[in-house]
Amino acid sequence: MVLRATGIGVFFVSIGLLFSACSDDPVASDAGAAPTTTTTTTVPTTTSTTTTPPTPTGTGTVPPPVDAGGDTAVPPPDASDGGGPAAPTFTMVYSTIISQKCGNNCHLKANNPSGGLAMDTKAKAHTSLVGVDVTNACTGATKRVVAGDAAKSKIYVKVSAAAAAIPGCGNRMPNPGTTPLAAAEIKAIGDWINAGAKND
Repeated sequence: MVLRATGIGVFFVSIGLLFSACSDDPVASDAGAAPTTTTTTTVPTTTSTTTTPPTPTGTGTVPPPVDAGGDTAVPPPDASDGGGPAAPTFTMVYSTIISQKCGNNCHLKANNPSGGLAMDTKAKAHTSLVGVDVTNACTGATKRVVAGDAAKSKIYVKVSAAAAAIPGCGNRMPNPGTTPLAAAEIKAIGDWINAGAKND
């Protein structure tokens, strides 16, 4: 009984669909004519994608840039705001420059560091640099680091070639007999200072 009722229901639904298809015919004069078929053709579109190669960071398969003297240069900072390269962070400056190049027997000693400039940890380095008075203002500056002004910061002048040319300023750092900082490393220190010398 259920099968017979289901079969009858399917029959009436099929007839209803047939009549509804015919009743929607907008032109009465073509009743009974063969149905027309509408064909839609789409035109393929072409999408172009441009890929920019990754910036070398020294951490992946792309080697870090090397300066003419063979030193590994500081990797360029990421452009975080789209307005150009972001200033290096103190974490980057400390880990790639200060802790690597400021001498284990000089400023990286925990006890009695050279010139009282303790940089054996990142925290000590920042505290010993930013806003700290200098005893020999060979640069005309009164601070080791003047936040926002690398040119008036003693550390910046001491690592650049200008230190040797300024009377009373002493040797260029790192000390003679060691490899001077690469131009990219000096620039990274200057950029960090000019960006406010934050402890980031």
